[in-house]
Amino acid sequence: GKQSAYEEDIHVPFVIRYDKLQNTPRVDERMVLNLDLAPTLLELAGYAATTTMDGTSMVPILASTTAPWRDSFGIEHMTQTEGEDADFPIPSYCAIRNTSFIFVRYKTGEEELYDRTTDPYELTNLAADSGYASIIETMRTQMYELCDPLPPDYQIQNNPSLYPK
Repeated sequence: GKQSAYEEDIHVPFVIRYDKLQNTPRVDERMVLNLDLAPTLLELAGYAATTTMDGTSMVPILASTTAPWRDSFGIEHMTQTEGEDADFPIPSYCAIRNTSFIFVRYKTGEEELYDRTTDPYELTNLAADSGYASIIETMRTQMYELCDPLPPDYQIQNNPSLYPK
């Protein structure tokens, strides 16, 4: 199961072909999500996505390499208490991934920050490095904006310092 926020768990290669928009093969490193599939397919079929639908149509980036696109996205996980994933539970967390960093905050209060440009395998946790304090604070704020509502058991710990201000 894909439970952790690490790149090896969240990164899934994706191939799409739609010759009406792009008939020359290319690689695009922009971040798309599985949430983007439904709005994309709806638009390609000539329908508009509903306003309550998560995700963004990929049609603009299929048509143009310079189309504006997201530079971050939120990730959340709730501790699995049943099934085979319950044998090695990962605590509930919220995370944010941008083009350079991934920041994770667990319900336990533990945090992780990885610089994906210099540490693509996410081996060196920079969360305790004071040189990254402003990056952590910015990413923490963005994370709580994207991770709303919080996973149901994220607030089990009765420690107000763990929650957004």
